[in-house]
Amino acid sequence: MLPWASERKNGRAPVFLLACSPHQSEGDNGMNVWDVSSAYGRNQAADAIMANLIQYIGEPDFDTLALAEINRMIPVGSWSVYRLAPNHPLAMHLSASYRVPDRTRECWQTYCRQGVYRTDTTFSTARRRAYPDHLLMGHWSAADIHPLHRDQIYIRHGLRERVSLFSVDAKGDLLAINLYRHDHQPAYTTAELTDLRALAHVISACVRRHIRWQHADEVPATGEVPLRQRLRALCPALTQREIEVCERLLRGYSHDGVAADLGVSLATVKTYRNRAFTRLGIRFRSELFALVFNMQPQARPPVLRPAANA
Repeated sequence: MLPWASERKNGRAPVFLLACSPHQSEGDNGMNVWDVSSAYGRNQAADAIMANLIQYIGEPDFDTLALAEINRMIPVGSWSVYRLAPNHPLAMHLSASYRVPDRTRECWQTYCRQGVYRTDTTFSTARRRAYPDHLLMGHWSAADIHPLHRDQIYIRHGLRERVSLFSVDAKGDLLAINLYRHDHQPAYTTAELTDLRALAHVISACVRRHIRWQHADEVPATGEVPLRQRLRALCPALTQREIEVCERLLRGYSHDGVAADLGVSLATVKTYRNRAFTRLGIRFRSELFALVFNMQPQARPPVLRPAANA
């Protein structure tokens, strides 16, 4: 039994759970979620996209590059990737928009800070049916969403539809990859949903690999020094917030991604970055990579291609 299955017995949903609301019962969305076979509909187009997505793993702008690549096969206005972990708050790993103003971070803040997630029942079936090494796919229109959730996010930001890919790890953490259609776009067709099923395992595998790369030093290999320890060794004067910002830049987060992950504004992130860079005696992100990863012989080289500037 997954952790959330037993946690709900006391009638109180932990912070990461999306509780059922009076608007919808937990089973209402079951018809919108189905299993995705790893062999379903693989074709040359999906294989070509997979080859390109793999190249982007570890890149600072993976979220933007990957979304553009998906759009070569299926139009998607924006996407977000977040995790629901037992006994931990919701966490967003990636988000971006394609050829529309990017409102994903604003949507995420509304979803978390204003309690909108408490009305979201679209994960109920996924929580019941997901198990490790298994992938589910769900599809909802704005009309299927709880009124508060729909008004605060879908209507306010012009979202008309969502397809989500769900997977769970051995710890019971649920990873949701959400692909949104906007009001200026037509609804997903049956053919497009079939194409998404063909891409589902490709997208999920690349996203999970990129996230693992971002967090690879949380349990460092023998002889390797965690990023925070390296940063402190380089400059003991760095504040905790400055270290948190630099650490995420080193893991490939965009500045918007750092802001969303830390729950602060983009301007605040840049302020901490500038202060940290001044203390370290550097000006560009590429110098940060060189400084941190060259500080000891055993340090692993960065996988990603450093940005040309901050």
